[in-house]
Amino acid sequence: MLEFDDVVKHYRGTGADVRAIDGVSLSVAPGEMTALLGPSGSGKTTLLKLAATVFAPDRGTIRFRGRDLSSFSDNECSDYLFADVGYIEQRDRLMPRVTALENASIKLLLGGVPRAEAEAQALQWLARVGLSDRTGHTPEQLSGGERQRVAIAEALAGDPSLIFADEPTANLNSTDSAKIIELLAELAHDRGAGVVLVSHDSGAARLADHSFALHDGKLHREVSEVVAG
Repeated sequence: MLEFDDVVKHYRGTGADVRAIDGVSLSVAPGEMTALLGPSGSGKTTLLKLAATVFAPDRGTIRFRGRDLSSFSDNECSDYLFADVGYIEQRDRLMPRVTALENASIKLLLGGVPRAEAEAQALQWLARVGLSDRTGHTPEQLSGGERQRVAIAEALAGDPSLIFADEPTANLNSTDSAKIIELLAELAHDRGAGVVLVSHDSGAARLADHSFALHDGKLHREVSEVVAG
């Protein structure tokens, strides 16, 4: 579904280039969850942003269903991000003074889904992340963990075929963290989504089909456990 072929992304620093991604090749298959583990600053977020067309690689190719992402027009990029990608960021970007239901519906509404249908789907996902009783609350009335779960519901609404989860449980307690990781694994195994989960926590690999270590922009051999620095 998604292929990275010798992908390179460097940032120009004050003294020397920062090799955020340095020759990564990786395949993400439908129906599988791939965990990318490593310490902060290892390039995990950059890899996801490349796949989400936020950045373009300096070298190499990223293909979605056989097509080079760099060949997508602006409209095709928009369609890809709205219809195919669910992106869970490290920090929620919820709209203030807007209810959890409205926040969880926003991606569908921007994609042209009628409001009644968008809110019905959003309600289902808010229930899946344990927020059925908080749908009318605004971000100002929610805890950090609750806000993160609203953002997860928003990303998953619409049943995306690709799910990019960037430290999705960083603001959650251990119980909610386990539930979210299990939900992502279920979306891969039962619904056929391709899931890329990035984390610095070696425990995130427990339910993944494949786990890799990313250090200093380089992807290392598949691992069963990585001790993050």
